Amino acid sequence: MEYYCDCPKGFEGDKCQTELNPCDSHPCHNGGTCCPTSGMEYYCDCPKGFEGDKCQTELNPCDSHPCHNGGTCCPTSGMEYYCDCPKGFEGDKCQTELNPCDSHPCHNGGTCCPTSGTEYYCDCPRGFEGDKCETEVNPCDSHPCHNGGTCCPTTGGKFSCDCPRGFKGKTCDIELNPCDSHPCYNGGTCCPTSGTEYYCDCPKGFEGDKCQTELNPCDSHPCHNGGTCCPTSGMEYYCDCPRGFEGDKCQTELNPCDSHPCHNGGTCPTSGTEYYCDCPRGFEGDKCETEINPCDSNPCHNGGTCCPTTGGKFSCDCPKGFKGKTCDIEINPCDSHLCHNGGTCCPTTGGKFSCDCPKGFKGKTCDIEINPCDSHPCHNGGTCCPTTGGKFSCDCPRGFKGKTCDIEINPCDSNPCHNGGTCCPTTGGKFSCDCPKGFKGKTCDIAINPCDSHPCHNGGTCLPTTRGRFRCDCPRGFKGKTCDKEINPCDSHPCHNGGTCCPTTGGKFSCDCPRGFKGKTCDIVINPCDSNPCHNGGTCYPTTGGKFRCDCPRGFKGKTCDIEINPCDSHPCHNGGTCCPTTGGKFSCDCPRGFKGKTCDIAINPCDSHPCHNGGTCLPTTRGRFRCDCPRGFKGKTCDKEINPCDSHPCHNGGTCCPTTGGKFSCDCPRGFKGKTCDIEINPCDSHPCHNGGTCCPTTGGKFSCDCPRGFKGKTCDIEINPCDSNPCHNGGTCCPTTGGKFSCDCPKGFKGKTCDIEINPCDSHPCHNGGTCCPTTGGKFSCDCPRGFKGKTCDI
Repeated sequence: MEYYCDCPKGFEGDKCQTELNPCDSHPCHNGGTCCPTSGMEYYCDCPKGFEGDKCQTELNPCDSHPCHNGGTCCPTSGMEYYCDCPKGFEGDKCQTELNPCDSHPCHNGGTCCPTSGTEYYCDCPRGFEGDKCETEVNPCDSHPCHNGGTCCPTTGGKFSCDCPRGFKGKTCDIELNPCDSHPCYNGGTCCPTSGTEYYCDCPKGFEGDKCQTELNPCDSHPCHNGGTCCPTSGMEYYCDCPRGFEGDKCQTELNPCDSHPCHNGGTCPTSGTEYYCDCPRGFEGDKCETEINPCDSNPCHNGGTCCPTTGGKFSCDCPKGFKGKTCDIEINPCDSHLCHNGGTCCPTTGGKFSCDCPKGFKGKTCDIEINPCDSHPCHNGGTCCPTTGGKFSCDCPRGFKGKTCDIEINPCDSNPCHNGGTCCPTTGGKFSCDCPKGFKGKTCDIAINPCDSHPCHNGGTCLPTTRGRFRCDCPRGFKGKTCDKEINPCDSHPCHNGGTCCPTTGGKFSCDCPRGFKGKTCDIVINPCDSNPCHNGGTCYPTTGGKFRCDCPRGFKGKTCDIEINPCDSHPCHNGGTCCPTTGGKFSCDCPRGFKGKTCDIAINPCDSHPCHNGGTCLPTTRGRFRCDCPRGFKGKTCDKEINPCDSHPCHNGGTCCPTTGGKFSCDCPRGFKGKTCDIEINPCDSHPCHNGGTCCPTTGGKFSCDCPRGFKGKTCDIEINPCDSNPCHNGGTCCPTTGGKFSCDCPKGFKGKTCDIEINPCDSHPCHNGGTCCPTTGGKFSCDCPRGFKGKTCDI
């Protein structure tokens, strides 16, 4: 009682209970989405760029020709593309026309003027030429400078002329007069001779090529024996004689000691016209006029007080504990062995001592056996008072203190002496003050006036100074400590800078000043530069003797910087450069192509300006020129022109060429071809397009056909054939599809065969038992004629 269900399209299962999904076989290609409809029907929703019932056909976004103005459409991915625009256009669809002047192609201030399409021309400013105004015009090519002037190009196509001596003007066309610069000094008359030459006619008292030198009547040195020549007026003079000589020319020698110049017993030895004073002890000075104080050098040491004595000598009052002529020897009180009974002597201050007594002894000299008071421990008249425990206390007299009254109170510790007075302790805690010169009183607080004795003579004014001394302010004509000496006004050497002092009447004097100085005491320097002798910006420096020196600026020379130097005479410009003098003795070099620098000594590397564009490599050649080695995709002198790689039509078999970056390209190949240049024919069967064991057969144009195995059909054998659709089963047999496009027929009773086309004889199986006879009936059935004794459909009963 077995059976199976032959399910209609769209269902499966042993009882056809499961509805099939036509999308389970993923019929849609290239990412298409399968959408079931009814039964086993479906449709494919294709992504952008594909079409067809199964999304098998790829679309080309360039088919709509989206690029304008001759732009080439280049597909990228999906339905994306870009437009490769021809020169003069830009935009995603080449819709925008470019202005060729937007890149500012004109150099050096040139104006860009567009013409037609992408063409333009440059309107160049003065001084420049060339397609892009890149070439500077040399204004000196027309030789504009006359009379041998040198032409020097400047900026903006202009020039300047460096004129030779004797000419001026923009083009050196004006002849100069050498006297226009007034070269003659001190009233000299300039007389031109020939060309740029001249001479100066000097007035009386002056000489030199420019009358710059003043004549001096003393130049002949008329004064003898070191006399100083003093010019007066014109060519007149007089001689100021040195000490020891006289006469109109200082020709007579004098004895310098005749005037007894040495004071205070000084002796006057002579030496030629000079003298000096040999002073007795206690005096000094050029004329032994100053008394020496032997205490000024502070000869007494260790606080000793210096006291002047007679004859320039002194004595020292030494403090306690010191001795010697200058108090430089310290007294040791222990040298006399004052301590008894083995006591140790220890020097103290002030020349005193103390004894360190052994046990059992006491006293200043350890001569008393110890008993608190019996040993009289209290010193300096102190009274000993025994206390308990064998101890004692001392009642000290005035001037002492301490446990044993052994400490002397110094009354000078309070510094009672004023004005530098020295305090000296006395007995009984008292003191006395040793007052310095000019003070008196117990504490040196009273100032002594040294002027009370009227020590100044000849109307001199006495002025007290320090330490009881005085100073005399002498009237004109007198000097000395007490104004007792008449002054020679020239003794003080009032004339400076080598001027000679000439005494006049009334204690006055006049100074004969050397060349270059003036004033009452020759203290005013005559500046020879006041007349501005240096020309052309030269700096004047005074020298000795009233002369001067000119520090000339660059470009000039001569005593007064009146000679112009041509800086080009030294040929400073190298490598064929043209030297052009400028102002201030300077120059500039007009360098030939390929050189630069102040003197054209630096070779220009034309590649320093990076003239090669788009990654081109600059290679220097000769004379400052260069060559650009352009990378792929560019050409031109500076690699500024992009090469269109598609101009050579590299894409074969109808492929479309699309330029990319770097001078490269890509080919959009038509169906059936591939490769960089579409030169490789695609075998459409390489992608195995035929399903279910179909055999792929290439055709023309990159297409193919599929030879489908039994049971399948369609372009790619993707449609399964139902073998029952042709009703192969006869006689009411039921068709059942199997695998591989095959089928089987479920034949009704009475029939058999692959397609139920063979009628079955029901008796062939000998269905009747027990000798029954089988008789076929209709519909494949039978009946049994049973022998006697049996019954049933098959005689089996």
